[in-house]
Amino acid sequence: MSDKACWTEKEEEAFLLYLLDHKSEAGDGANFTNPVWQGVALHLQPLLQRGGAKVAKSCKNKWTNVCTTCCESKY
Repeated sequence: MSDKACWTEKEEEAFLLYLLDHKSEAGDGANFTNPVWQGVALHLQPLLQRGGAKVAKSCKNKWTNVCTTCCESKY
């Protein structure tokens, strides 16, 4: 079993900037495709400091958490 992904502030920033740069690849509702999640995972590899590697699935889960947190904080 692999280690759980542990996100640093630097990784979160790089993650969000990558998605911002690729926003045209998102459909309605900011639904990114699998190639985008694979790309961001590769982009984050050099930044890994602790925990498991960020793979496409963990990046997609992180995005879901970010969207949920942002929506909840509006109300």
